[in-house]
Amino acid sequence: MNYPNAYNPMNNNSVAEEKLSLLDVLSVLFRHKWKIIACFLFMVTASVAAALLLPKTYESYAKILIRLGRENMALDPGVVGPALQLVQDRENQVNSELSILRSRSIAEKVVDKLGEDAFVASSSEFSLMDFGGGEGESKDVPAIIGSPRPEGRDSLTQRLTGGKMTLRDEAIQLVMQQLRAEVEPKSEIINLTFQARSPELAQKTLTFLLDFYREEHIEIHKSQASPQFFQVQMDQILQQLKAKEKELEDFRAQYGIASIQEQEAELIRQIGMLQSQVDDAASTIQATQARIQSLRNDLQKNYREVTELNRVTGKTNYAADAMKEQLTTLKIREAELAARYPDDNRQLVDVREQIAVVESMLARESDTLTEVTTGLDTHYRDLQLQLVTEQSQIKAQQERLAYYTAELEKRKQQLTELSNREIMLASLNRDLQLLEEEYSQYRDSLLRAKISEAQDLDKISNVSIVQPPTYPIKPTFPRKRMIVMLGMFLGLFGGIALAYLREFMDDSLKKNADVERQLGLPVITAISDREFKSCL
Repeated sequence: MNYPNAYNPMNNNSVAEEKLSLLDVLSVLFRHKWKIIACFLFMVTASVAAALLLPKTYESYAKILIRLGRENMALDPGVVGPALQLVQDRENQVNSELSILRSRSIAEKVVDKLGEDAFVASSSEFSLMDFGGGEGESKDVPAIIGSPRPEGRDSLTQRLTGGKMTLRDEAIQLVMQQLRAEVEPKSEIINLTFQARSPELAQKTLTFLLDFYREEHIEIHKSQASPQFFQVQMDQILQQLKAKEKELEDFRAQYGIASIQEQEAELIRQIGMLQSQVDDAASTIQATQARIQSLRNDLQKNYREVTELNRVTGKTNYAADAMKEQLTTLKIREAELAARYPDDNRQLVDVREQIAVVESMLARESDTLTEVTTGLDTHYRDLQLQLVTEQSQIKAQQERLAYYTAELEKRKQQLTELSNREIMLASLNRDLQLLEEEYSQYRDSLLRAKISEAQDLDKISNVSIVQPPTYPIKPTFPRKRMIVMLGMFLGLFGGIALAYLREFMDDSLKKNADVERQLGLPVITAISDREFKSCL
């Protein structure tokens, strides 16, 4: 027999597709209201207790600026030349300063300055720090610096660290962990924070840390060469410089060198004059040789040493004799001009034209008009005298040519020797100049070394403190309001989650819909616990 409302497993599909209504949600919360309230009150009480009982942590804050300074310039005394800005990545430089700030050596100096006991934590806090993560993971851990030193601390340290870490090492590690150094975006400013259990310790630690950092920064970037080194080198160069100056002075005195340029100019001028004299003597000798040859030819062709002085047959033709004499003079003149000037010279052309006219006139004269008297020809004697004179002159010109040629060679030899001395003098001057430049460089380096040493003594660097370490008035931890609000949030939602978990694990039937959904039977009537108990 089938009942229409009987339990049918196929009805589970429709049951699974049903959705919870708002009434169902509220009914679950109402049934477990005391659990939710208890969880909420517990979490609020715990958060308030934590906010009140957790140790306070104070944070000191400071800012430093890594500006462009002498550490970025070629100011090291060992660097030759003017101060030039070095091309380097500023981000890398700032990161280098961060590494110096976080170095262990600075933390050691701070611990040695303030003492180990100022940074020793309690035993429970010590284990929290050591096993709660390294640097970068302790931001969520409460600050523990400044706790009093408990009894049995040494034995606890040896057990936890295997007997390798001392109290000083623990304090150094704590300082390095509690220091936070970050670079502001798109700037050269480094933000520094340090957390401690007291505001005085936080400020003092950060102050000493900045002081030791600046000393370490100056020590790292200071020059490796001392002023004494450059002073010794400069004294040695000065001695060499004086010796080279003495050598140059002796060389000038030995060869009588006052000014190489002026002496070369004077020798060149003398060589030019001697060369012109040689050329003039050579041209004069050539002209004289031409005249001598002309005179010899004239004597052989036209004149005799003995000639007729009178001739009875007729009257002497004096005109023809005069023409001949004039012709002879013109020819001599022609020979002189031909030896000196080219054929197109105006004087030579005129002389030749006159010779042609005289010869044409002489050709028209008769040779038998005059009586001839024999005897010594005066023209022949005059030409012979001129020939002797020209021969003596050519010897004088040859002697003159030989003298000027010898002087010319002598001046050329002097010019060659002067050029060689100029090379030696240039070498000495170059060595002297190099020593002077080297001396000047060492002198400049000595001045820079003294300036750098003075700046190091005065602690002048490119690190500027923008914000000195602050004195924290309010603690940064714990944040009571945030802890209480977080406790309320966790208590409320934790209680709701607990209620639904309890509801999920409860298999009992609580309402008519549960009976119809689980058993597949209709509910005719419902009797409450109170009514059921009253019927008994």
